[in-house]
Amino acid sequence: MFNKLVFQLLPYLLVIVSGCVSSQMMVVGNKTYPPRPNDYIIEVFCTEEAPINIQQQIGNLKSSKEIPSNAITIGRVDGSGAPAASWGAVIGDAMGKARSLGGDGLVINRWEQTLSGVGNYGETYYRKNLSFSVIRYRP
Repeated sequence: MFNKLVFQLLPYLLVIVSGCVSSQMMVVGNKTYPPRPNDYIIEVFCTEEAPINIQQQIGNLKSSKEIPSNAITIGRVDGSGAPAASWGAVIGDAMGKARSLGGDGLVINRWEQTLSGVGNYGETYYRKNLSFSVIRYRP
């Protein structure tokens, strides 16, 4: 009986425990840019209203007030992570997308957690969702 229950719950446990993240991107405007190298540093900007647990997971976070005046929006990235994923993992995945679009930075526009499941004992699991603008400000 116990073994049967474990095998029935195994797919759900793997989804909950895994730190899976994914993101989708799109170009904004009609101009495209060559991708940045994998080691290119993408700067991250956000407002002070962003939750502290998001801000703490971004190294060298900058205020949205520090966005260079010559910055233009070249793309958008919408990222999400499984309940066990960190906010930092979602942001890291978005940085990779920003590099592929030729961006210099990400601006966090929206953050939320959506209910992704309820366990047998009433525990809830929340998926992490972030929306970013990809900006370019260097020639």
